[in-house]
Amino acid sequence: PEIKKILIYILIAAAAFFMLYPAISLIEILLTNIGVKQPDPPILNTTTDFIVSIFSMAVLPAIFEELVFRGIVFSGLKQKGKTFAILISALMFSIFHLSIHQTIYPFVMGILFACIMFKENNILYTIITHFVCNLLSLVHSFFNLWIVSTHWLYIIVAILLFVAFLTFVLVYAIKNNNKTKEKLNKNDKIYLFFGL
Repeated sequence: PEIKKILIYILIAAAAFFMLYPAISLIEILLTNIGVKQPDPPILNTTTDFIVSIFSMAVLPAIFEELVFRGIVFSGLKQKGKTFAILISALMFSIFHLSIHQTIYPFVMGILFACIMFKENNILYTIITHFVCNLLSLVHSFFNLWIVSTHWLYIIVAILLFVAFLTFVLVYAIKNNNKTKEKLNKNDKIYLFFGL
C-alpha cells in the first residue's frame, strides 16, 4: 500500500470522527433525557489502562470487524451491486454493535469503510481507517472530552471540518475526472460527455 494513500485515509478517518462525534454526543443526551440508559464508557484511569485498551478496543476490533464486514460480508454482497453491498454491510456492522446509542455512527462509518474497500479493493486501508476511528474514540474517553464535544465551538469546528472535507472530495473528483478525460481519445470523450 502507498504511504500517501494511508495518510489520506488517516485524515479521512479523523475528519469523519470529529464531524460525527458532536452529533453522537447530542443523540446520547437526548436518549438519556427520555430515559434510555447509555452504556458506561470504558474506565481508563491510568496510562496502562489506555495502552491495553488500544490493543483490545482499537487494534483487535479494527482487524476482526474489517475481516468480517468488509472481507466477507461486503465482498460476498458485491455481486448484487455496489450500493446494495455498501448499505447492507454497513447496516450489519451497525446492528453488530448492539446499542441504540451506537447505531448512526457505526452505520455511517460502515458506509465509509465499504466505500474505501470498493475503491481500493484492499482491506488494509479499511483496517487502518477503522483503527484510527477507534483510537480517537479512546483518546476522547481517556481525556474526558465528552463534554467538550457538545460545546458550540466544537460543533463549529466539526462543521468547518465537514466543509473542508467536502471541498477536498470535490477537488479530488474534478482532478481525477480531468485526468481521465485527458487519457481518452476524441470518440471516448464524446461518450464520456454523454455518459455522465
